[in-house]
Amino acid sequence: MTAFPTSVPAVHHALAQVLQSLRADLRDVLVPELGSEGAKTTSALMDEMLGWVAVGLGSGEGKNYQSEINEKKDNPDEWMRDYLSGGELYSDPDLAHAHAALAVSARTGGDCAREAVLIEEARLADEDRRAKDFSDGVPELQPPVEAERLQAWFASEMQYPNVGHVTSISQVVGGYSKDTWMIEISGELAGYSNLVLRRDLPFGPGENSVSEEHALLLRLSDAGVPVPRPLAGDVSTDAVDAPFLIFPRLPGKAVFGDWQADGEEKAVVARDVAICMAQFHTLKPSSVGLAEVSRASAVAGMVAQWRGKWERRRLYPSAILEAAYAWLAANVPDSDEPARLVHGDVSFRNTLIDNGRLTGLLDWEFAHAGDPVEDLSYFQLVAEPHVDWMNVLQAYRDAGGEVPDVGRAKFYEIWRSTRNATTTATAWYGLVNGLYPASKAAYQGLALYRFFLRDIASKLKDVL
Repeated sequence: MTAFPTSVPAVHHALAQVLQSLRADLRDVLVPELGSEGAKTTSALMDEMLGWVAVGLGSGEGKNYQSEINEKKDNPDEWMRDYLSGGELYSDPDLAHAHAALAVSARTGGDCAREAVLIEEARLADEDRRAKDFSDGVPELQPPVEAERLQAWFASEMQYPNVGHVTSISQVVGGYSKDTWMIEISGELAGYSNLVLRRDLPFGPGENSVSEEHALLLRLSDAGVPVPRPLAGDVSTDAVDAPFLIFPRLPGKAVFGDWQADGEEKAVVARDVAICMAQFHTLKPSSVGLAEVSRASAVAGMVAQWRGKWERRRLYPSAILEAAYAWLAANVPDSDEPARLVHGDVSFRNTLIDNGRLTGLLDWEFAHAGDPVEDLSYFQLVAEPHVDWMNVLQAYRDAGGEVPDVGRAKFYEIWRSTRNATTTATAWYGLVNGLYPASKAAYQGLALYRFFLRDIASKLKDVL
């Protein structure tokens, strides 16, 4: 049975991690962009307040107060001295009792008063030290890509003799599971001087590696599917501290936020995506390195795999996810049809669009053998607000895609949010355990996790 860390110290430690991640972004991302003196002063006050609150919440990390205090009931002075690090910002009732006892000691005068003053002075000094000693743990875990090290890696690889020098490196904002860098070189790599480097984060919500996509993307490119073709890569950590792949910089840009395009462009791009899906949905799984199994078998295995991940990484119980995984396992669509390659995250944010046309489908980290209806259901969610979905389906069928069984769509509507809730719970695990203490992990665990749970609950009510 899973032991959930629901004690006050564990919960407060998680919140302290969140505050420290926000503090790091305030210092390292926002403050350097501030211009006015008022904004700079306000940010300094915010930084200091975040520090004090984080120190107060995080002071209980790793301590089992109740058992420790029970062992020292006969010597209250000893446990008060040892466990008064929480200060006023810590709400553990045993510590509140300790503070009350300390205040009583201070009123009695003489040696008791002096001892009480020394204990609280030591606690204040410890809090002050920890508030000032704050350092962001992310840069150590996720250092920047350095031109010199990447240059040395190119030089050590005899198959890249014409690269020349790395002349420019810049990071692309965003990315929950990988980080992305734009690279310019003075020579060329397979005919390209403008490159994209994608690197694993220290701990990602999918717990997968960009290197796992290498062979698949080569095969898809060979089959004519519009994907970025890997030009180079390494699974070691010598060059950029994590496994990475290098791609050509394809023309176009992805959609972030509201899609500012006219209706006709949206319709054309949606049809392009449908044609792309039909291309890889009709490939034989063995041609892209996947096993030839039935759809029912592939989907059942997928549900079991992700359920196991959630049970390993969850920090808190969820009746919604327990019910969702039980329902999914019991309602796998009964299909003997052969499984097909599924992207798993087909949306406009994973496309490159140039002059109103699709130039590449990106981010294949969730690719697996499964049911094409999964991709169609996922894409319908994001496309239907912009275009006529029946026209998209017609383009899919015209390109060789099979007529989808709409009866299976409800299963994948529940599945997509269940999987996504699991990825966000995994990101939260990484933050709380210091594997990746970044605000993007905090955002997934606090905001996105609850969004997906609400979506699952609304859909489960119709089927339970």
